Amino acid sequence: MRDTISNLNVKRAQFLITLYEWTSGSGSDVVSENDLGATLGFSKADSDSIGQYLVESGFAEYQGLGGRMSITHEGVVAAEALIEKGGVPLPAETRAKKAISTIDSQLAELTGIVAQANQGGDYRLAFERMARWKARTVQLLSETVSTREGQQLQAQKRTTFNYVKPISDVSKEANMYSSVLLSLKEELEHHPDSVLPLEQQMPEEVIHKEPASARSRLVFVVHGHDEFNTLKLRNLLKDQWSLDSVKLDLKAAKGRTLIEKFEQEAETATFAIILMTPDDLVKTDKGEYAQARPNVIFELGWFCGRLGRDRVLILLKDGTELHSDLAGINYAGFSKDVNEAVLDIQRELKAAGLL
Repeated sequence: MRDTISNLNVKRAQFLITLYEWTSGSGSDVVSENDLGATLGFSKADSDSIGQYLVESGFAEYQGLGGRMSITHEGVVAAEALIEKGGVPLPAETRAKKAISTIDSQLAELTGIVAQANQGGDYRLAFERMARWKARTVQLLSETVSTREGQQLQAQKRTTFNYVKPISDVSKEANMYSSVLLSLKEELEHHPDSVLPLEQQMPEEVIHKEPASARSRLVFVVHGHDEFNTLKLRNLLKDQWSLDSVKLDLKAAKGRTLIEKFEQEAETATFAIILMTPDDLVKTDKGEYAQARPNVIFELGWFCGRLGRDRVLILLKDGTELHSDLAGINYAGFSKDVNEAVLDIQRELKAAGLL
């Protein structure tokens, strides 16, 4: 009789613990995947499947050919947590009930945000509330279901905007998020074993895996010609909150094109602060105005698409035109010195989980 997914998950835990014991928790020791599985009474097919799963999950690594593998640091942490709790993963049904309760609560909160927006008509406030709601919900899904499901919600972004009636975009964005959560809820109700991976069925104390960018505390600083406030901002991040920052022109080229350099360095950051200053004077038939440099606008769009609006903050210097199509992105104004916006910066960093 074929194993159920639930039984297979228990086998994964047993396999990981045995890998930990055979290697003594050392990543330099290599063992045979099939020999390890045979000791546990697993078939070759099961051993291959479980070994592949552990490698894809970051708990183990293959070393050359022939199914030889070693344990990773994350695998050691997970195995030790399992051993401490008796080595038995929590049932998928238990985790599913907790996740469903979380989803219901977040859906109710989202409905409330839309209702308040429709009553008050303040779409900027609604987008601010929704951005914070999204950040919390992504974190909750990552904790109660899986990192993948959290990333799935994080990746949801609107591609069209109603500039005439922006309040309608609030409902559209909320409906987009609701569809994702309702679909996930249905899967949890009917197929919990297929949604909840091994690392989320382990005891609560097991390390929660996140993408590299989510684990980092790097802030990417996008700027134009205002080197004074760029330096002030980087010093503020370091001195006030012990956060390192990335300034692109200080990074070595290493033979990369400018766009390659930007993309590779930007991938390391988990939050972006866009310093928009009046660098370029634009003249039109209706008059003239000052705006940020083109590279600043480009990088702002890149980070909104990559990290989401909730992990991007615009620092807008007085006298700089902020185009209407940037509505919904968090911003804070200042007159001469970025330190004037320290409370706004702190609030956004805290909301993003960096403080």
